[in-house]
Amino acid sequence: MRILGFIVIGIGLVWAVAALLMDVSVVVNGGYRVNNIGLLATKQNNIIIGGFITLCGLLVAIFGERLKLSYSRIKCPKCAELVSAEAIKCKHCGSDLVPIKPNEPDTQGEVKNSRLDGVNMKYPIILVLVVFAAIITSIVLYRN
Repeated sequence: MRILGFIVIGIGLVWAVAALLMDVSVVVNGGYRVNNIGLLATKQNNIIIGGFITLCGLLVAIFGERLKLSYSRIKCPKCAELVSAEAIKCKHCGSDLVPIKPNEPDTQGEVKNSRLDGVNMKYPIILVLVVFAAIITSIVLYRN
């Protein structure tokens, strides 16, 4: 996921730099150049979109490891260190463990997967994508 974040950051930066290099002036009679308000607005919108894409890529790069669907971690009964729920041997103390299948309740009836493991991180991503799509759609419809 981090690689995807860095790719999105690159796309956003290229978009923003291309918008910054956009020529917003037009030639009028007499060879003078004046700023076109419509081109200025387009440049501003593209800078905002590029910045938003860069921000989304930065968030994915920072929180990329949490966005992966992963299994929960349990404490080793001997050394109390966190190990994978599917582990059969503790990597810290070497004691044998009983592997637990994902989403299987333990002896107290609690499910081992939790929101902190990144399992439900898909909803914020979907929300960000929907907001991004709404912004792009409103800009495109406003221009037409």
